Amino acid sequence: MFHPLTQQSPLPVDVWVTPPHWVTPPHPLPGHSIYQLTVMFLLVFYGDVMFSIPNGRMDPDYPTSIPSQHYTIVFNVFVLMQLFNELNARIINDNLTYQPACISDKRAASLPWKIVGAFCRPLVGVFTNMVFVSVLVGTTTAQDVLVEV
Repeated sequence: MFHPLTQQSPLPVDVWVTPPHWVTPPHPLPGHSIYQLTVMFLLVFYGDVMFSIPNGRMDPDYPTSIPSQHYTIVFNVFVLMQLFNELNARIINDNLTYQPACISDKRAASLPWKIVGAFCRPLVGVFTNMVFVSVLVGTTTAQDVLVEV
């Protein structure tokens, strides 16, 4: 049977059915978000007990209480987690394989070297982009100034 407008037979259905383009492998973003939220909630609500420091939450008896070490630690941890997030976000295609030149192919295929490569991959080529380095240094400096002043 021919298609009336083209004088050709229509394409089979399996040619038209393709997987959607938005289906991608799982991304580490939800896991990283859960990690950050867990650490931050733990520090905000239990940090004063963990570090044996005065509580930084507002006391109704003293409404003009001064900033505490408790919230300074929370702020420092938040900023440092964001800096490490910037480093990890440099890997666009989730390619965590990294093989140093001094390691053979056979040795690099072993599990310990895959783990080492996954930790080293975000640091490869960091100093080739000086704008990125200046953002990291500027953020760290601003955070240090905000905490110390």
